[in-house]
Amino acid sequence: MYYFFVDFDFISTYDIEIIAGRVLQKDITSDREGAFLINEAGLHAFGWQTPEEALGKRVESGSSRQGEIIGVYRDFNYHFLHVDVEPLLLTVVPSRFSHLSLKLGTDDLAATLVRVEKTWKQLFPELPFEYFFLDEAFNQQYQADEKTALLMLVFASLAIVIACLGLLGLAAFSAQAQTKEIGIRKVLGASVGSLVALLTRGFARLVLVAAIIATPVAWFAVHRWLETFAYHIELSWGVFLMAGLAALSIALLTVSYQAVKAALADPVKSLRYE
Repeated sequence: MYYFFVDFDFISTYDIEIIAGRVLQKDITSDREGAFLINEAGLHAFGWQTPEEALGKRVESGSSRQGEIIGVYRDFNYHFLHVDVEPLLLTVVPSRFSHLSLKLGTDDLAATLVRVEKTWKQLFPELPFEYFFLDEAFNQQYQADEKTALLMLVFASLAIVIACLGLLGLAAFSAQAQTKEIGIRKVLGASVGSLVALLTRGFARLVLVAAIIATPVAWFAVHRWLETFAYHIELSWGVFLMAGLAALSIALLTVSYQAVKAALADPVKSLRYE
């Protein structure tokens, strides 16, 4: 399993919850020489049913470090969210330390960093001062997902614009083809609303058919993508219903311009049209 080599302040610095046992303590010699904290995932990996059952059990690390489990802590994500939390042991091995974690106030971050760098150079003059912010490190893990989302947004927007242009052209052609019919209906007393409904009804049916065909495909694609994450939301059909209604609304708004224009035209000109 994985190991983190930590100091005695790791648990308090990261606000990790201890659910059984105790934390590593400086004044207990055995904690320096061979004591371990284990997470819930490690608890289940060993087959222990309760956190208390793990306490006092002896383990040996890959570096032949032996000791007993003195505490069990709540799982936290130390890898990508694409994978489940895996078993993790924490133990104190100062020679294996590689990073120093600091909690900083953000009121005057620049000045704080200057003070930290000055202190670092006093303590470790032979080592360069290199740092990163934990939230930025987390964000970098998901840059690929953010780029994918941006690309999907751009191409979806282009598809909507192209589709609307096509609908606008079809609506203009349909209105032109039905010019005489619209004029006759208007002379016979048809309202503007009924004429708009006549011209848009066919487009609405086509959009609904397209939504019915696209929904299972979209559900399958999104479901497969979400499966790449160990922790994800559950798909709701309400999302696809809203998407279908949004597509229908956009289509009707696009077509309605030509429909209203044709319905408001002078019926005399419509009847003369050839």
